[in-house]
Amino acid sequence: MTKLAMIRLYNDKRLKELGFRLLIGVHDELIGECPEANVQEVAKLLTDDMKAVGEEATGIPFKCDADISYNWYWSSYRSIVLKEFLDYAKEHNNNYKEAFEYITKEHEELTP
Repeated sequence: MTKLAMIRLYNDKRLKELGFRLLIGVHDELIGECPEANVQEVAKLLTDDMKAVGEEATGIPFKCDADISYNWYWSSYRSIVLKEFLDYAKEHNNNYKEAFEYITKEHEELTP
């Protein structure tokens, strides 16, 4: 069903007009991106399309939730970097300023 949903999303003309781009499938999830201004409409179309695929394939009503985020990996990544920061500070006599400098140097992607 996920692959059928990918095909349906790819062929959805309105999603293309809104600038939606499918990035990756992860198990039973699909991750995509779109301009921020279109996120609510894209989320609605995405869930509608995915539910329709499931219902058409099985005849059973389906549920689908959309999660909107700037980075799909952010919460797990944040936990990893926070642990690294705290470990560094602990190893350096709780010097949080030095730990901050270390983290921003090692993880330049966080500094913008």
